[in-house]
Amino acid sequence: MICQQFPEFDTGSINALLNGLALVLQVGYILFSRWYFVLIVFGFMVYATTLNDSLAKTLVVFGVFSYILSPFLAEVMDTSVGIEAFLHETSFGAAVLAVSDIEVMSVLLAAAEAVGAICVLSGAVMYLTKPSRELEVRGRSLVVRALVLFVCLSFLSLTFL
Repeated sequence: MICQQFPEFDTGSINALLNGLALVLQVGYILFSRWYFVLIVFGFMVYATTLNDSLAKTLVVFGVFSYILSPFLAEVMDTSVGIEAFLHETSFGAAVLAVSDIEVMSVLLAAAEAVGAICVLSGAVMYLTKPSRELEVRGRSLVVRALVLFVCLSFLSLTFL
């Protein structure tokens, strides 16, 4: 008679894996739904510095889409994973960074204002360099991009703070 032995499953490691995946989904949802403004502000900061226009547009579009899709995502994740209790008990800033969301927004907006001020100053210096036509055009572009950043920052600071 041949006996077959089946391996025993370790349910502890499976539960640990599922708990880890649930934590990843919870943090991802919080970043996706509540911190969309971080993506938008970083996108406009990259746009103002003229480092990479495609990355800037991607960050802004992803931030806007995450703002639009977050209620739908909340409903789907609440029904499938059941994370509503976690979301209402704490925020990502308080749980992970040990600061409130308002403090994170304030620091981010202050950094973006500093980047905008540097872009305006360097753009003005480049614009006033008359012997070089290329520097004049780049300076004008940098100032205009910084002004777009300041308009978005004023809207975000009035909305969130």
